[in-house]
Amino acid sequence: MYFTSSYTGQVIVCDRDLDACTVLLTSTLLSPLNGNSGANGIVVIDDFLIVGNFATGNLIKVPVKDGATNGSESLVAITDTLNLIDDVDGLVEVNDRVIIAITSANAILLESSDKWVSAEIKKTVSLASIDPTGASTAGIKSDDEEEIEIYVTFPSWASL
Repeated sequence: MYFTSSYTGQVIVCDRDLDACTVLLTSTLLSPLNGNSGANGIVVIDDFLIVGNFATGNLIKVPVKDGATNGSESLVAITDTLNLIDDVDGLVEVNDRVIIAITSANAILLESSDKWVSAEIKKTVSLASIDPTGASTAGIKSDDEEEIEIYVTFPSWASL
């Protein structure tokens, strides 16, 4: 299991019982900036991770093999002229080519055709009408990629 530490810019790997946890990676690409959180949101795709950075709005690809990384993490190239991915807080994998990024204001569907060297924003759904204070993360429920159910959490809500 993988976790992010938004205050240290780290990715942590643990066994399933959470008995043993170690720092997999500490990276400046995942570090917080100007008092904002850093590494937030993580998905596992094949032999790499995609990690979001809340402070920069970047997605970072982290190669992983046998529970280790080789230090060659890189930015996923995304054309985001409207800064939609700023404040990325949660990531959900739909399949190996599609992820949904959750920011305080939007759910953003991204697609990659080159194993996450780059990605394209395919759709954005505003979450402001649901709760103007913002969303934080999401979970997915579906075995059917054509019709997925996504559950978004809002930190100001006491219940779902």
